[in-house]
Amino acid sequence: MTKQKRIAARIAGSTLACGALLAPAVANAADASPTLSDVLGNSGIFAAGYVSAGYTGSFNKGQMLSDRVFDSNANTFELNQAALILAHTPAEGFGAKAVIVGGSDAKVLNSFYGDGGSDLALFIAYAQYANGPLTVIAGRFPALSGAELALEPLNTNISRSLMLGLAQPVPLTGVRVNYQLTDDFVATVSLTNSDSFGSAAAVDDNKQKAIEAGGAYSPSKAIRIALYNYYSKESDANGGKNDIVDLVASWQATEKMQLVLNGDYKRVFRATTAGPASFTAGAAGYINYQIAPKWSTSLRLEALELKNETAATSTEVQEVTLTGRYSATRNLRLLAEFRYDHASADNFADGTDADGMAVLSKHDTELGATAIYTFGL
Repeated sequence: MTKQKRIAARIAGSTLACGALLAPAVANAADASPTLSDVLGNSGIFAAGYVSAGYTGSFNKGQMLSDRVFDSNANTFELNQAALILAHTPAEGFGAKAVIVGGSDAKVLNSFYGDGGSDLALFIAYAQYANGPLTVIAGRFPALSGAELALEPLNTNISRSLMLGLAQPVPLTGVRVNYQLTDDFVATVSLTNSDSFGSAAAVDDNKQKAIEAGGAYSPSKAIRIALYNYYSKESDANGGKNDIVDLVASWQATEKMQLVLNGDYKRVFRATTAGPASFTAGAAGYINYQIAPKWSTSLRLEALELKNETAATSTEVQEVTLTGRYSATRNLRLLAEFRYDHASADNFADGTDADGMAVLSKHDTELGATAIYTFGL
């Protein structure tokens, strides 16, 4: 099992891992005296974490990257994430999980919850009850949409896809019910605050709630298909009604190669217009390949259409990202990335003119490097 798969199988909330539970820590029998991990593991508590830092250089002018969620600063070193994971999630009965994230990405995570610009975010925090095929969680948890997640070790690339920010919800607050209908199908229904669907409001400002509904089908160990629908209702000033359909299909084609397809369709309605005010449709394809035990690579190809029907405008955006990963040790991963974005209209920040006005370009090219150190994973 590769390091990427091992981490994805241990951190809950991963779309590709189907929300796998954090596994208990394994005691180190070689030590003469028990460590803190041993004590926690023997108590059924899993404790782990990671630190991620990197640098992104843009060939465009200025320091802002357009249409990004987390990696929006260019030409600067950043401590992206320093995370601590604590969980007690038994297969039967009550449990809980918490993921605390510090660093520059914490500001982004806090913005989804309306918590301000703190460098420390309580990203995941929920109580759980499991009984046979039924699992219920209540609190804060990630959406099941997308092939990429907020937590950095779960992703095969350094930068996130455009769809993560433009067509997918990220964190949710509410109640989620998972039910294992058959050995290969899990159904999910959630009722959450409608504060994470691309609206201008960071906090829920009305009585209406958002609904997450769908399921994941795994006919074999090599194939997994997940389809989810998200519907929320806000005031017109805060985004109107949002309807998102998300599809993720993965196929372990060979022992070394995995293919992933992520498709999204998001419609935004206004009460004052007859039809959708805007829609975003896109797809991203991934080729993940294990070159050697310590070397792997990931190619992402992505295309979106951003259409504003009210303004009668449409923009097409494409990006290609190639990432190489080297597992220097069991706990340390080094990543290097090349990315190119192109749009049919001026869409990407490219500095300012002599009058201080923002300049936009149809393209952006970047080089990035990141180091991720994990412990307990």
